[in-house]
Amino acid sequence: MAVIALAAGCSNSGGKDSENKASAGGSGGKAASTPRLKIAMVTHSGEGDTFWDIVQSGAKQAASKDNVDFLYSNDKEAGGQAQLVQAAIDKKVDGIVVTLAKPDAMKDVLAKAEQAGIPVVTINSGAEFSKQFGALAHFGQGESVAGEAVGEELNNRGLKKA
Repeated sequence: MAVIALAAGCSNSGGKDSENKASAGGSGGKAASTPRLKIAMVTHSGEGDTFWDIVQSGAKQAASKDNVDFLYSNDKEAGGQAQLVQAAIDKKVDGIVVTLAKPDAMKDVLAKAEQAGIPVVTINSGAEFSKQFGALAHFGQGESVAGEAVGEELNNRGLKKA
């Protein structure tokens, strides 16, 4: 979902240069082709994390369906994740989807993305920092809200050890 939202945001904010945009001229009934966008997703996942494997798989499927060149990278260390975001900026991607598990480590590099005119969407973690760091949107829920909901459900089920 975040990949698609970012792709839509890129197309609305310019994304590619106007020379790459398809013209809608003619009445031949054919759908206009769209430029191929390059979107990077950078997460704080460690290798073999099933949750992020599923997220990556879904994002890849959506990207291939919507003419998006999808680049996924991950590093469980905050400094490494920031370097991967910088690499995406250096590749001049059209948009970045990123997690903010360690917001302080990501602040400066997200400012660089904004300065480069690259739209950013945050997912999963760091909701409270997303707008402050210049992101267009955040997809996810607050960690404390999720934790409280799980705690309430465990309590409702009478579970004392989880």
